[in-house]
Amino acid sequence: MKLGKWSVALAVSFILGGCTAPPEDLSNDELVNISSVEQLIDDVIGFREAEIEYRPYLTFPSDKDILKPALYLRNYCSYLGGKINQAKLGMPRLEQTNTEFGSDGKGYVFDDIVSSFGRFECENEKSGFIVDITHGESSYVDDSARKTKVTITPVTNEQLESEVIRRKLVNQANLKRIAERKAKLQVQLNEAKNLFVDGQRTVLNVGQKVCSIKNQMGYVEQVSGNKIKILQLGRATSKHEFALFYKGDVFLDDTKQIYMWDDKRNWSKCDFREL
Repeated sequence: MKLGKWSVALAVSFILGGCTAPPEDLSNDELVNISSVEQLIDDVIGFREAEIEYRPYLTFPSDKDILKPALYLRNYCSYLGGKINQAKLGMPRLEQTNTEFGSDGKGYVFDDIVSSFGRFECENEKSGFIVDITHGESSYVDDSARKTKVTITPVTNEQLESEVIRRKLVNQANLKRIAERKAKLQVQLNEAKNLFVDGQRTVLNVGQKVCSIKNQMGYVEQVSGNKIKILQLGRATSKHEFALFYKGDVFLDDTKQIYMWDDKRNWSKCDFREL
């Protein structure tokens, strides 16, 4: 039986150990000659955009290529005395292959491949960098391999400044929305309190619908001085007091009917629809 070129290489690979070793870190001798992240990308990683094959297991030496950009960025940041922060970017889903080789889990690196993409920000007191490593859609090469276009993009100072400005504007817009929401809520709360106070001016009689500060609702069963007996029908699901005096629909999270005695001052005339 004849074996194809790929089959022979695969067989040899598994005979010699099954999987090749992960890519090695850059040495200090290599890092000392790198003066910028651009030089690292162009001279050491060797590309800014390329079609790269990958497998969930390191079957061939070339399978390391997809792991190298992120690894070398981490190495360089560490050499600069910095710390890498990684953030996710919007990208297509990276698909696995159909191969079952290495099903014992040894040499499995697909999770490492997935984590080798995103935004890599090196924080350093003197100088840092931000580099985006992204990939496109993946497609089959054969049953054991897929390929995807990998793009490495250094973020310039101008882009950084633009990003800072954008984040600042977004933050300001969010703060404005929060302030407006709080102001609207305060207006609603004031209106609800006024309705509660107005309702308290009404003499409470047996059978009257009443609502409490704590968002309970029910009927007056008995009046005795400053105390009233309430048949509680339910309680609103709001975390805000006086919710039953707001305009709009109110939902109940407790519809168990119970009898209770309470101080008149905690209740007021209201209107509600029974479920």
